[in-house]
Amino acid sequence: MRKLVLGLISVLLFTAGCKGKYSEHVLDLDVFEEIELSPLTSDVKIVPIKCSIPMDGIRQAREYDDYTIMLGSRRETIYILKEDSVVAILNSVGRGHGEYSSIDDFAYDEESKVIYVNADRKLLKYDVPSMTFIGSSDINYSICGMIVLNKDEILVNCSYNSEDTKPFKGICVISSVTGEILRRCLEFDYYEGFCSCMEDMIECGDDIFLSTGGLYINRILQMDSKTKNINELESFSFSPKWRVPKKLLKKARKNDMFGFSEEADDRTVYCDGCHYPAIINSKITYWCYPYFDIISKRSNIVNIKVGEKTISRKFFIPGMKQPICPYYYKDNHFVVVIYRSVESLVTDKDELSDFGKEICSKMNAQPFNNPVLLSFTVDKDL
Repeated sequence: MRKLVLGLISVLLFTAGCKGKYSEHVLDLDVFEEIELSPLTSDVKIVPIKCSIPMDGIRQAREYDDYTIMLGSRRETIYILKEDSVVAILNSVGRGHGEYSSIDDFAYDEESKVIYVNADRKLLKYDVPSMTFIGSSDINYSICGMIVLNKDEILVNCSYNSEDTKPFKGICVISSVTGEILRRCLEFDYYEGFCSCMEDMIECGDDIFLSTGGLYINRILQMDSKTKNINELESFSFSPKWRVPKKLLKKARKNDMFGFSEEADDRTVYCDGCHYPAIINSKITYWCYPYFDIISKRSNIVNIKVGEKTISRKFFIPGMKQPICPYYYKDNHFVVVIYRSVESLVTDKDELSDFGKEICSKMNAQPFNNPVLLSFTVDKDL
C-alpha cells in the first residue's frame, strides 16, 4: 500500500511541464525471468524478530552497522533492534515536550548514537538506545526522506512553498542542529516530478544512490556524501504499456480526484518509477513495481544491468503470495519484512516448497504474529 500511495503522488506531480522526451533506452517490464526464491537461487536468511510485546507491523526499516531501526505501520512507534532482538522502543505520542502526533520519517547517526525523527514540522532528537529526548528544532518545509551525512548534516528530500522564497522540491542538506537548509543539491523538474522516498535509497561507503522517475525518463543517480556531487549512472523510459496513462494525467490536471479514482479503477496499468538503486557486484541494480490495478496486483521486478543488457527477474515462493518486495538493503542483500499471518499468505499447502514450509514454521512460532525478516541476494547465478 505504501508503494501504491507513492505511485499516486507521482502521477499528481506529473501534472505540469510535460514537454520532455522519452529515453532511447526502453525497459520492457513484460519481459522477465520468473525465479523461485530458495537457498539454491539466492543466499537466503530467515530471521524472526524477538520482541516481548506485540509489534505494530512495519512501515519502514533500515539496517545500520550497530542497529536495525523500524517504524511501525501506525507511524507511532520506532523499534531498535540489535541483531534479531528489539532492545529499545520509542513511543512518545502526545502533545508534550519531546512528543509527537505521528512520525513521517527518521534517520540515525551511528557516530553520535542519535536518531532524528521528523514529525509535526519538527526535527526531534533522541539518544539511542535509551531513547531519552535530547531536543528539537522547528522546520518550515516538508520531508519525505532523510539520511545522516555526518554529525552536522542531514540529507533530505524536501519541499517548501512560502511567500519569501520560490517554491522548491528536491534534495537538500540541512543542519542537524538547527534544521536550517544549508544547501540545495538537486531540484526536480515538473515532468521528472517524483523522487522515490529516501527509504528507497542506498548508502554504500561515501556514496548514496537515489532514483528519480518521471513521465518520460527515469534516472539513477550517484551522490558523493562528502562533496555532494551527483552523477547520472543510468536513464531509461518504460515501454508504452507501462507509461502513466494520459487519461489519468488529464483527470489529475483538472484536480478531478473522483474521476481520477474512477478511471484508475477501470484500467490502470502503469509503473511508478524505480526503487532501491544500488551497485551490486559492479552491476547497476534497481526494482520496479508495475501495477496491474489500483489496489494490489503488481509484479515486483528487479533489474540488473549486465554490460549493455538489462536482466529482469521476478522472485516467487511456490504456494505463497508473499510479495518479494524489499524494505531495505544492506551488504548486497535485500530484506523483506513479513508480518501477516501464515493463513493470509499461503495459497496452496500442497504446492508449498520446503523453503516456504520453513518460513511458515518460523512465522507460526512467532509470539503475537511479530515480523519475520527474509534476506536474499538477486544475482547469485549470473
